[in-house]
Amino acid sequence: HIYTMQQCDLTPTQAYLTATTISAAYVASLYVLPKRIRKLPRDHPRHIYGRFAAVALSSVFAVALYARVATPRCLGVDGVAAALGLRLDGSTTAALKGAACVAILYLGTLAERLVLGAFTLPEFNPQAWRNLVVGPLTEELCFRACVLPLLIEAGITRWRAVRTAPLVFGLAHVHHGRRRVVDDGVPLSHAVIETTVQFAYTSLFGAFASYAFCRTHRLSAPVAAHVLCNYLGLPAFACLRPGSVLYDYRLVFLALHIAGIALFFTRSGWLLSSSESVLWA
Repeated sequence: HIYTMQQCDLTPTQAYLTATTISAAYVASLYVLPKRIRKLPRDHPRHIYGRFAAVALSSVFAVALYARVATPRCLGVDGVAAALGLRLDGSTTAALKGAACVAILYLGTLAERLVLGAFTLPEFNPQAWRNLVVGPLTEELCFRACVLPLLIEAGITRWRAVRTAPLVFGLAHVHHGRRRVVDDGVPLSHAVIETTVQFAYTSLFGAFASYAFCRTHRLSAPVAAHVLCNYLGLPAFACLRPGSVLYDYRLVFLALHIAGIALFFTRSGWLLSSSESVLWA
């Protein structure tokens, strides 16, 4: 249901502080695990399951904090679930739209994998559950569904929220630099470079995920995009490797990479369009 938006008392400062608290709680939850679990390799099943419990609790905290601070009717919707984009109607369509945008961006990569026969269904081991289910769902719930409505309710424009909210998401990944140095023994200089690249990448993805959420007002859109993005990883540009069966056709595949990027930036808005006359549309 859509309601007339009412005057809101939430200030931008309160919204940013709440968003920062949600982000900090998500990251901090990973460090409250017992030391014997934290010292295990990142891909060890016990470490992964411990993190599942930690991010589940931090997600509950994020939703509870949002419910305590926010007034959903300020956004023209009724109830916390609707404000967070947790609605069944239109969720499947929104998920397909979010995934389609990522598929367009990865047009060159998808073409390369198709020719190489490199498409494989992931085995649903603990790592796959982390990368394709728990991680995307909890991160999008906390960093998109709980953060963006707060900012917009506080009077921050949608476009400013889309630009600034992803910085919180990017900063939440900076702690991986410490893990690379302390746990993996990577030199500090290398860890700084890796962390900087990861911050930039996650911030850019966060901007798109925020845009997808605002355009569809369904959590399923950024979650589906996140899942596909994690599955495909960074583009490998296999066509540029001498000796590859794709190398002789590298100009064709490079053109597909460029076309995918161009279509992503020019057609995502149309693809994610919503017919709802609410603040998010």
